[in-house]
Amino acid sequence: GHDIANPAAREAIWHAAQDCDVFINNAYTTEDWFAQTELLWTFWRGWRNSESEKRIVCISSWAGTVVDRFKDMEPYAVQKNTLDVACQQLTTMPLRNCRILNVKPGYVDTPALKARDVSKMRPQDLARLIVTLLQSRDYWVPEITVLPY
Repeated sequence: GHDIANPAAREAIWHAAQDCDVFINNAYTTEDWFAQTELLWTFWRGWRNSESEKRIVCISSWAGTVVDRFKDMEPYAVQKNTLDVACQQLTTMPLRNCRILNVKPGYVDTPALKARDVSKMRPQDLARLIVTLLQSRDYWVPEITVLPY
């Protein structure tokens, strides 16, 4: 993977993926809390006037909109809230073919949450939902919150 805290790495990601139709912005680092938002800006600037359809999928978190019961997640929640606000602002821009889908899942069963005793959704279920939303040509969902039972 790339160290997205490094601006040169973000540019390298852009150059490697600029010809793709979909970019999944699922990066996270504790080295630069706003690197994921910077990566969103990099792709949005590059694709905002695209002649072909482009989609940016940001994997944010429900933690960005709620006070989490785990105090050690506060910096993470602030970073995700920043990403949410950037996505909201960019989705109001009149663009031809570049759309943003901001996905805000609750707890997902990943190694980072292995020790947490909470209800978690399976990553493959979240992925299936994202694919379904991307494949639709009848509607566009700019933001969705998905929580496990």
